[in-house]
Amino acid sequence: MAHQRRNPSALHDPKISIVIPVYNEKSTIDEILRRVLDTEVRKEVIVVDDCSSDGTRQILENMAARQAKGDESAPAQDGSDKIALRDLRFFFQAPNQGKGAALRRGFAQATGEIVLVQDADLEYDPRDYAVMLEPIIDGRADVVYGSRFLGGPQRGCSSSRTGLDSNLRLRRRLRSTSGASTKCRLLTRGAPTKKERRLPGKMASKRCGASSVINSATKLRR
Repeated sequence: MAHQRRNPSALHDPKISIVIPVYNEKSTIDEILRRVLDTEVRKEVIVVDDCSSDGTRQILENMAARQAKGDESAPAQDGSDKIALRDLRFFFQAPNQGKGAALRRGFAQATGEIVLVQDADLEYDPRDYAVMLEPIIDGRADVVYGSRFLGGPQRGCSSSRTGLDSNLRLRRRLRSTSGASTKCRLLTRGAPTKKERRLPGKMASKRCGASSVINSATKLRR
């Protein structure tokens, strides 16, 4: 009987660090947290508030205070189901430093094998995580792009692990900015050159033919 060969790069039940940069998302913060927490992956959810001024920060500070007291959940300000606190981690920026700084703060705090970025505005559905994560968990890719325009799996700049990493020229530190055409990105991080450290994350996606990056995730090498 033939045995299926296991990819040595595959990950077994990896922990996913989901980084949520937040700025003035009072109307959606409760719902996005519920949706992310409902995903069936082993996870930590890192919420980084970038000095929100619309009441979002106070909502998150209340959750953090309840968590510190040992509460298992917090009431939702939208009147719907409570927010489970077990998998949440909260960080607060001051002053406002922009989305890039919020992402870097979240990446620095991540402890999972894979880091995934989720915007807080409900534009993207956390139920897509499984499809996006599968190629990395199986060891078939270091980079995965998800597009709102493509109807199924597509071949990008390169289908190889090294090709994707080479085209993006990102190692060890992922930097990304919001945009309009690419839904989610997953890649391996290594060690950037001095020149690469000066490049905004958006430039990396342009090298691969995409105009910008909205969400991202990184497979961590330890």
